[in-house]
Amino acid sequence: MFHSITGTLSGKTSDTVYLSTGGIEWELSVSLQTLQSLPSLGQEIRLFCWLHHTEDQMRLYGFSTSLEKKIFLELIKVDGLGPRVALKVLSTLTPQQIQAALEVGDPQALSKAPGVGLKTAQKILLTLRGKLVLDETAAQPADRSWNDVIISLVDMGFDRKLVEEAIRAVAHEDELVNKPLEEKEKLLFKKALLWLSTH
Repeated sequence: MFHSITGTLSGKTSDTVYLSTGGIEWELSVSLQTLQSLPSLGQEIRLFCWLHHTEDQMRLYGFSTSLEKKIFLELIKVDGLGPRVALKVLSTLTPQQIQAALEVGDPQALSKAPGVGLKTAQKILLTLRGKLVLDETAAQPADRSWNDVIISLVDMGFDRKLVEEAIRAVAHEDELVNKPLEEKEKLLFKKALLWLSTH
């Protein structure tokens, strides 16, 4: 029903984001990772989303990347693991850490998420092991600053895959959180260039 919403970031709390679009303000539940990737209030952003509809309520969940949304949708297939707990898993572990835990069969890593005990972690392993294949291109947030920086670095002669790896490595550093888009773009470029020069 909903794939994504593009609008102005009008507010945020520790687990909720508000997006304004033409007279409507949307409330979306988000993971900590999505929250930390957002720019400052007043900036335009796009969030991938999923609507949870039950008999007594509707709740919209938002994700900074299509990869995060994909993992969320896989997690809620696990018996007894609802959307709220799935979001806690995504707040605690990166997609790569989740995949690594599945590959080696590590329930302890998965149980680090609040609300996920060893029994639930074992269920996640049984349900998703060997089935979760990450598309790294989907890990790119819907933030045009990423594309602009990638293009600039590729134009300088760097390999695109290495550039994308550099962007993923530095994009969530504290200095980049809550920066205006133009400032964030410049800082992201500098940090990615430094990363590339040392790898």
